[in-house]
Parts: sequence; structure tokens; C-alpha cells
Amino acid sequence: MRIYISGQIGELEPSPSTIEKFAKAEEKLRARGFDVFNPISRDAYRSAKKIFNEVESPHLEEGACLPDIYSIILTMDIHHLSHCHAIYLLADYPYSPGARAEHAFAKATKKKCFYQDAFHARLHLYYEYDDLVASGKPPLQREDGENDNDLRDRYVRMHLDEILIP
Repeated sequence: MRIYISGQIGELEPSPSTIEKFAKAEEKLRARGFDVFNPISRDAYRSAKKIFNEVESPHLEEGACLPDIYSIILTMDIHHLSHCHAIYLLADYPYSPGARAEHAFAKATKKKCFYQDAFHARLHLYYEYDDLVASGKPPLQREDGENDNDLRDRYVRMHLDEILIP
């Protein structure tokens, strides 16, 4: 399974700590047998800058809307994500507009989502459970004395280990 790493980068040229954070995640995922796509290791800024310079050609119509470099990087990242089976979301992904967009794309295209932190993994499973119930496909049968929240909590406990990779 090919998995895409997503998290906060925060700068055009990734800092050493950002590079290390993504490298550690890549190493952890490879150790679990995944084929990993690490967006940091592909020099996104240099590739995007080349495209950006090509887009700013004198052949464009006056007043044409040009994409900024972040738009180009995100478009390239979504392209790479589209060729993966899953996404691995680092704990800091909610603080990055780009990583949140990658997460939304992954969910919209029904890619498997893995999480570094338990909070977001649980949240994902709560929403997944609620979506199944709302679509008329409750994944669990009620046991004696269980209410709706108990069912949801049981579903989360049953599946947490499948998507949590701390």
C-alpha cells in the first residue's frame, strides 16, 4: 500500500526540524511495510518555482489570474496523493491549510486515513460511525443496556488500532 505523509511544513524551504519530522514518519511507515511518498524529499519548492516561472510567461493575457507558488505546490501534492492508497496525518496537520486540504481530498476520494495521534484518529472514527448510521448501515448491533454513545465508543475501540500509528 502506498501512503502519503501529510503534516505542517510552514515554509517554502523546509527547516531541518521539519525535514527530520517527515523523515521519522517515513522510517516508521517503511518499517511497517508501507511504500511511502514523502513530499519533503521531492524538493517541492524547486519544482514549483520552475512551474511558477513558466506560468509567468509574457504570452499570458493581460489581467490573467496567476496561481501563487503555494497553489502550485498544493496542486502538485494533491496530484501525488491521488496516486497513493492512503494518507498518514502527522499530529500537527490541523495547523496547516495545505495538510487540511490533503486530508479533505483523501476523504473525498475514499482513501484510507491513518493518524499519528489518538485524538484525531478517534474523531475520524466517530464521524465514520455517524456516517454509517446516517446512511442506514449501522456497523454494530446493540447489546443489552447499550445506548447510541456506547455503540459509537465500542466501534472506536474496535477500529482504533487499525488507523493509529503513533
